[in-house]
Amino acid sequence: METLLPPAAPRLTAAAVDAGGGVKTDTARWQLRLLGGFELDDGCHRLTRLRSRAAMALLARIALAPQRDHAREELAALLWPQADGATARSRLRQTLSLLRAVLEPPGAPPVLLADRRVVRAVPGALWCDAVAFESALRQGHAEL
Repeated sequence: METLLPPAAPRLTAAAVDAGGGVKTDTARWQLRLLGGFELDDGCHRLTRLRSRAAMALLARIALAPQRDHAREELAALLWPQADGATARSRLRQTLSLLRAVLEPPGAPPVLLADRRVVRAVPGALWCDAVAFESALRQGHAEL
């Protein structure tokens, strides 16, 4: 697997936050495009898939609600509904490890925060086109 080295994280300023509370594309270390297909870009590398569909689904779930704490139990049940709880939790740990290997190579700042109960995106580390689109729609409705 190719080692991805994201550029240093730019400083997040008030001007870098769009009207919907999301981070603008030019300030996020990673850009995730879900509309029209999966694409993950750090400005140096562009990935159109990850090693597992579960990793892509997990990243999408987190990116679609970046300011939310995602309960590990909920994520495990969502991604592996047929597996027993212990197996699903183990698969979640493995999938988080895979995501971190891509998003957070040695020396890079974290993109994901996780503890024993929840997983979330680091504020400003991840931009998602679907979130930006939804924000633009809300902003357009507010102007009517």
